[in-house]
Amino acid sequence: MKEQFYFNQIQGKELLVASLGIHNSDWKEISTKEFSQNKQVVHDIMIKNHYDVIPVKNKSGSFAHYVTTSSWGDYSLSNIEMKSIKFAEDGIYYLTHISDAIRLMVENKRNFYFLTNHTSVVGLLSIANLNNKYFYYWLYQNLVDLEQGLGKMLSSQLDTQQICNRIEELSSQDNDLGKWFKDTSNRYKEDQKKNSDTAITEYLYFGQLIELFHQFDLHKILGYKNGDGFKKHTSYLNKIRNTVAHPTRSLIQDHSSLIELWNGIVKMDELSKSLVRESKENMD
Repeated sequence: MKEQFYFNQIQGKELLVASLGIHNSDWKEISTKEFSQNKQVVHDIMIKNHYDVIPVKNKSGSFAHYVTTSSWGDYSLSNIEMKSIKFAEDGIYYLTHISDAIRLMVENKRNFYFLTNHTSVVGLLSIANLNNKYFYYWLYQNLVDLEQGLGKMLSSQLDTQQICNRIEELSSQDNDLGKWFKDTSNRYKEDQKKNSDTAITEYLYFGQLIELFHQFDLHKILGYKNGDGFKKHTSYLNKIRNTVAHPTRSLIQDHSSLIELWNGIVKMDELSKSLVRESKENMD
């Protein structure tokens, strides 16, 4: 039962699938007999709880089958079937990193995986678990780290007055972008009156940093030739940040949103590596 220790908790900054998945001691399960004798009862359980997967325990107490909807989210009785668990296809190691699990889900067009420890099934991970608070926290931490890295690079390329002057120019625009930068400018000025020594970059949100990188053509340092392309490719990261920081709706609702998430994680990783590379070059 040592595997249970890893479920429902974060191991440092690394997020494992076990942290998000459900352990086999906590899930709803049925027996082979229950499904064969009363499929309607199983159907009712799936509808009531919005389950697309229910593990099936055999007489020996292990899990070799599961009941699922052949079309994800379609709970019609005719759409429910029992399948064998194929470890090579249906399972991933329970200590797999969450980013690798998401990649596999996208590549293999899957919405769930059984979590395994060699030859035993110890848990289950589905796309619904990606709306878990632990996953949101992990995403937010990574985006904040990226945000801080962008702020440091901006400060290394420009002096404070250059940044403030451009913020003032943007603040004068009669649109949402102008209002956003004006609010930031006002907060910075108020704190300056109180003799605050906080850098201007500490007041900037992710989307504002991206805008300033575009304004000063700093996107080229990060490997982007086109500024509009840079803004487009990073816009989803800003959307993720806003969603996980102020969740009003689920980040993952279907497989298409999972694909978007994976593209965002790839972009986040690329930007982080570019920042690290540029930082090292400046130190040499």
